[in-house]
Amino acid sequence: MQASKQSLKRYESVAMRGDEMSVKGKLGSAWRQLTLMCAVALATFAVATTAFGATLFTYSGSGIWSLPSQKSAYVNGKTCTVNHTQTRAIKQKSQQMQVFVQRKDGLGWSDVGSRTFYNDTSGSFSTYCSAGTYRLYFYSGSAYDKFTISGSFNG
Repeated sequence: MQASKQSLKRYESVAMRGDEMSVKGKLGSAWRQLTLMCAVALATFAVATTAFGATLFTYSGSGIWSLPSQKSAYVNGKTCTVNHTQTRAIKQKSQQMQVFVQRKDGLGWSDVGSRTFYNDTSGSFSTYCSAGTYRLYFYSGSAYDKFTISGSFNG
């Protein structure tokens, strides 16, 4: 009788460990599937962000004729795009504004790309931005040629 009780206890113990292992195996498998799904989702997001470019900063202001953007952003070697909209303060004459993409260097800022926008318009341009800190600079050439501007810097 004693031997059969011990056999039964041993059998119950092995059966319980087997059930625990089965549950742990199922949890491990579910955990692996969840981890894989998260990794795929993150990779998809990273590719989409890289392909379409994230907005690094936006800008807006009025009475602008010569002014750097208030914000700057670090870019790690990719194509940067400026989306720009402007309206003139004085509609009676033709005016233009240059928008420069500038990179911070040891002595200040240097131009890496630009576009001239004429009168009331919207548009965009792109330039390659090597690793570094970037800002935009807005310049109309005259304090009499003021604009209301808005847009974004994407990279």
